[in-house]
Amino acid sequence: MNEEHRTALRVANLIRDQVAAQEARRFATLASEDRSVNGSMTRYLNLCRSVAKAHSRKWLAAARNLSAQATTALEDLHYEIESRRRQRHDESQPISSLGDIVRDLQQIEDEFHGWEFDDETGTLSVETDSIELEGVYLGPFEIQLRLRDLSRSDLLSTFDIIAKEPNGAGGRDTVTHPHVSEQRLCAGDAMVPIQGALQTGRICDFFILVRSVLQTYNPQSAYVRLEEWNGEPCHDCGYLMDDDSGFYCEFCEHNFCESCTSYCSQCETAACMGCMETCPECSERACPNCMKTCQECGHTCCEGCLTDGLCPSCHEEQENQHDSDESDGSAAAPVAASEQAA
Repeated sequence: MNEEHRTALRVANLIRDQVAAQEARRFATLASEDRSVNGSMTRYLNLCRSVAKAHSRKWLAAARNLSAQATTALEDLHYEIESRRRQRHDESQPISSLGDIVRDLQQIEDEFHGWEFDDETGTLSVETDSIELEGVYLGPFEIQLRLRDLSRSDLLSTFDIIAKEPNGAGGRDTVTHPHVSEQRLCAGDAMVPIQGALQTGRICDFFILVRSVLQTYNPQSAYVRLEEWNGEPCHDCGYLMDDDSGFYCEFCEHNFCESCTSYCSQCETAACMGCMETCPECSERACPNCMKTCQECGHTCCEGCLTDGLCPSCHEEQENQHDSDESDGSAAAPVAASEQAA
């Protein structure tokens, strides 16, 4: 047996062991849920006996109440039995044998022109051909499956999708494919078949299903639509904008989407929410150019709320002082006249 065959056998053994451990965990969970069904069945039968007993003693009101409870218990029992039936059906497919997994690895060799195994991390990897969707070049992707995680319950988190020649949406590295974000795949309708393949150890089926998702575009479940792929991201929220939908903020010198932009109530200049200020007097938004400082108290408000360089409070105080001075002057004049006559 050469080194290549020994590696394949070691990988197949690891897959088989992890899938078997996952199967044991699932059956333990099913056994626990079966006990729940048994409890619901016991409750329903007890209620039926209580209904019969109430009727025999002519306790009609109690019989009707117990009968209603028995109907509800029967509906709950039906739901639990149907749920267990579906789960049992899903578990009916046997896990792959060691020989089946070895043959799967040989088929992966043909489908993907080889595979790689990292003994240290327990990661089995294949690489797709270059992918182009509706004229957008996305490059090849590496599908990395962490074999030691196959015994976990969340199987869809056991693999990553790595862009080998990243062409991220809007130049970002987080969304490298319409259905891949943060190296995680949004599998859509393929989620159940992918999970089923991992549960039973059908490793070649798993890689083919994931590749199929990567080669397909569904705008309804896309993280970023292909028609927006080359747009510029909003500096605030990251939304991808085309050339006509963005707004430039002259104060921080960044581009923003419409939702992150506002207009100055004074000069109608567009600016981002971060650069806009809210006037404490009129509660309107104003740009930095239109926010002024009161010459008297240093209070800041929009230009429209200033009068002769004064904020409303200082202006009112000045007006009151002026009125007071005028009142004092008019009262002093008659006194002076009377003193002159004396």
